[in-house]
Amino acid sequence: HPAGRNAGAIELHDRRVFVREVTEFDGKPARPLSREALHHKFVTLTRSRYNDAQATRLFERLQNLENEPEVGWVGA
Repeated sequence: HPAGRNAGAIELHDRRVFVREVTEFDGKPARPLSREALHHKFVTLTRSRYNDAQATRLFERLQNLENEPEVGWVGA
């Protein structure tokens, strides 16, 4: 599939196949995530390293990065 396109196929027991191709989905520029959805995704994806409270604090700092006096802590 060309870049930016995703397809999925489901084959039923009776051998019928349904295919759906999408070019835009949640999180892409045309359909950005809401702040709440982005927060949920961030907390979920960082759960192996941070508890929910730590992830939320980090998320808030990253959302306000332009107001940070220095950014050496990013990626630390």
